[in-house]
Amino acid sequence: MEHEDSTSRPADDRRAWLPFLVIGVAVVIVLTAVLLVVRGDDSGDAGDPDLSLPAAAPTTTTIPATTVPATTTTAPVATTIPPPVVPPETGAPGGPVGTAAPARDAQQALDELDQQAFVSFVTDAVRVRGDSVAMAVVAGDIQFLRWDGEEWQREDIVDAPSSVRDIDTADVTGDGVTDFVIRLSGIGDPGGVYGRDTFRFELLPFNTGSGTETWVDDLRLQLGQLVSDIPDGSGRGTVEWTWTGRQFEVLA
Repeated sequence: MEHEDSTSRPADDRRAWLPFLVIGVAVVIVLTAVLLVVRGDDSGDAGDPDLSLPAAAPTTTTIPATTVPATTTTAPVATTIPPPVVPPETGAPGGPVGTAAPARDAQQALDELDQQAFVSFVTDAVRVRGDSVAMAVVAGDIQFLRWDGEEWQREDIVDAPSSVRDIDTADVTGDGVTDFVIRLSGIGDPGGVYGRDTFRFELLPFNTGSGTETWVDDLRLQLGQLVSDIPDGSGRGTVEWTWTGRQFEVLA
């Protein structure tokens, strides 16, 4: 039987654990390297001073809420300014008399005209074949007016020897058309008839026996009949005037 050499066993034992030693050293080296890397990163972050200015903290500007007082819009109040009162011209006929009267009827506008300072007399509006007509004394003139749907228009100016005392309306010609019986002031209190002769209004003539006149003394309406006083053999007598189609005459 052979005996093992006692001197060779320690060498075999060393060879047996040598790989473990190498592995352990390698592990230690790896761990050391990892540790150094980690510490290097930490020391690098802590060791390098930040030379840049610190970042300014973001500032938030808060704008205080402003309460705007509610505004109340007030609608403008319509103010009606009356038109100025201007006396109408007394020249050629056809111009407007007084102020325009939109959205009014003829009689209402005529009543307003009667309130003007330069108007001394106004008749009522009368209908003549679909038209509204009237007479007024404006600035001393006797004017014949016609309503055009919006305002009274002066259509004619009547020549008179004196100022107007009164104007009556009646059909004294018997043709179904209203006439205007004008009574004047002055000696004899003359009167005349402004009526429609065929196509237009004008002063109608009177046959006085001594001629044709447009103004007759003491002419007036009496119970719807046109009468006047004339001298006769016993003083003065009342006669009736009748329209014959061309003129007024005293019929026997």
